[in-house]
Amino acid sequence: MIHSGLAAKMELVLFILKNCPYCKKAMQTVRSQRLRHREIIVPNTEEAKGKVKRQNRMMTFPQIFLQVSADRRLKIGGSDDLEALLMAAKGGKETVGISPTLLSQFRKLL
Repeated sequence: MIHSGLAAKMELVLFILKNCPYCKKAMQTVRSQRLRHREIIVPNTEEAKGKVKRQNRMMTFPQIFLQVSADRRLKIGGSDDLEALLMAAKGGKETVGISPTLLSQFRKLL
């Protein structure tokens, strides 16, 4: 998919585990919406999962972020958070708990 301008530099970054139903749900959402993204498959070992959890300060998977620039990443959360953000970005009313900055930046990806 070809994007122009700022959106071409932006992408979703998803830290996922194989065989994780929530990770599969998030990937289905990303693919069905044709969103620019990068998947990072985390090995299913306690050491690897622990490292990613500490690095991203999240305890569950998937861990989804909006990469705004090379050095700026905004936390979205998990698969339900991604769906809520997508609904809000498309004009839905469910915006409680969604950062206006995240919402504004995410809309540029659509």
